[in-house]
Amino acid sequence: MGLSTFGVVSAGTLTDTWDPAAGSTSIAQGELGAISVMHRGAGQFSIVKVVQMHATTRCSVSNVLMHSTASAGSEISTVAITANEGQIPKGIAAASIASGRRGYAVIGGIATAFVSGMGTVAQFLSVSGSTAAALTINHGSGFGTATLPLTSSFAIVARTDQAATNAASAAAMQIYILGLWG
Repeated sequence: MGLSTFGVVSAGTLTDTWDPAAGSTSIAQGELGAISVMHRGAGQFSIVKVVQMHATTRCSVSNVLMHSTASAGSEISTVAITANEGQIPKGIAAASIASGRRGYAVIGGIATAFVSGMGTVAQFLSVSGSTAAALTINHGSGFGTATLPLTSSFAIVARTDQAATNAASAAAMQIYILGLWG
């Protein structure tokens, strides 16, 4: 397989989770760290990666995932906490994944993520410091400026058709991930 060739995951498969200890040989489940593409229709796509949740952490669909610092494995994930404020996430959970199980995280293209605070079109998002497992626009709207330094920034912009979110709690909305996480 060429460097720029990715497998394809169907929309139905995207919500699958599995136990890595079960020894499944299903190609659809993929190996830990495998990257695939999912076509969403109308020229829209997501790039997804197989991740495994830490043995003591579970996630819900649309949660922001981070690299687990409590595990030696680079592909082990945990849910973003408020102490991760401003950091680059590992991805957005494509489905609820139980502790120690594997599933898919969206790392590029279109994702549905929890976003806290009021947003407008084309604002940059970062990991929220006030709401766990969510993104926020509260770090400033400039990219590469003094309010959002280039060294700690990443580009994610809110979709125009779902820009306003609930200020009191995180609401799930579709976002564009510009570039790749992972």
